[in-house]
Amino acid sequence: MPYAVELFFDQRTDAAVRKLWKWLSDEGISTELASSDSIPHISLGGFNDLDGMQTAQVTETLQSLAESAGSFPLTFSGIEGFVATGVIFLAVEPSPALDDLHESFYEALGDLRHHLWPLYAPGTWVPHCTVAIDLQPCTRSVVNEMRRALGGHIELPWQLMVERMGLVKFRPIAHQVSFSLGEVKV
Repeated sequence: MPYAVELFFDQRTDAAVRKLWKWLSDEGISTELASSDSIPHISLGGFNDLDGMQTAQVTETLQSLAESAGSFPLTFSGIEGFVATGVIFLAVEPSPALDDLHESFYEALGDLRHHLWPLYAPGTWVPHCTVAIDLQPCTRSVVNEMRRALGGHIELPWQLMVERMGLVKFRPIAHQVSFSLGEVKV
């Protein structure tokens, strides 16, 4: 099963994203996130599979990063989509703190970075918070419609704090570990 390293938000933001998931589910647009054990997040990395030693290495890496990194602010700046994969997401405004954490994570993986999905490599990674998945067919006009519809349910730009990071096995979601980030860094 695949694994993801995820960054989790403050309670206010968690509740706002869950509200979007519920609305999308109630409308019959995208039900998976609202009905799963997923937590609103930004994925820092993904792997096809990890054995016990690799899981331990990722866990140690996350614990070390969490101890050295503080919680930090981010901004959701808009609603966008990955048309090819049918994903609608909250776009993240560029952030040196997020970029630094991603780079530290990538470097700390050592040889495991060869197992990281290529979309999570530095220079390729697009940080985002998914609100709808598996939309088929998905076109630019669908993304525009979703932007208008979701815009009535969240006020953007949205200020948030990244407070925790964890390792998740998915579909179905199984939370492996979670670590609080240290003191606030602004």
